[in-house]
Amino acid sequence: MRILDDLARLPRSFARDMRMTKVQALVFLTSWWCWTLGSMHFYLLPYTQPDVAAALGVPQSQIAYANSTSMLSRTLGAVVFGILSDQYGRKLPLVADLVLMGVFTLCSGLVQTYAQFIGLRFLFGQLLRGDPPKNGNCRKQMGCWADQDS
Repeated sequence: MRILDDLARLPRSFARDMRMTKVQALVFLTSWWCWTLGSMHFYLLPYTQPDVAAALGVPQSQIAYANSTSMLSRTLGAVVFGILSDQYGRKLPLVADLVLMGVFTLCSGLVQTYAQFIGLRFLFGQLLRGDPPKNGNCRKQMGCWADQDS
């Protein structure tokens, strides 16, 4: 059970090393983990392209277009989540982004048609860019969160 003890102490030790509060460290680690899983979802599609194309009954080039669609929709996601972050603070859009990213990732494994696949990839691309910790000022943002909570 040594691994479980180490995992339980991870937020506290990470927070101490990075000079963050425990809540800030948990937000950072959760955001980083969700973004990593989202990026894997994006970058693993080319490796599974033949299987996805066969399952949906479309040529492989159409699956490549789906990945391009998610890349192009990232700009729209940055604008939408930037406006939401300005109006509602950083926490609420971040939580909504991470929850929806998980839902759309799950749903992309259940699609039956190419249109559903394109739609989910478009939405997923928006969420991938809407993830605030991708900004260069992540530590500054979490400092702002700590000010709001106290």
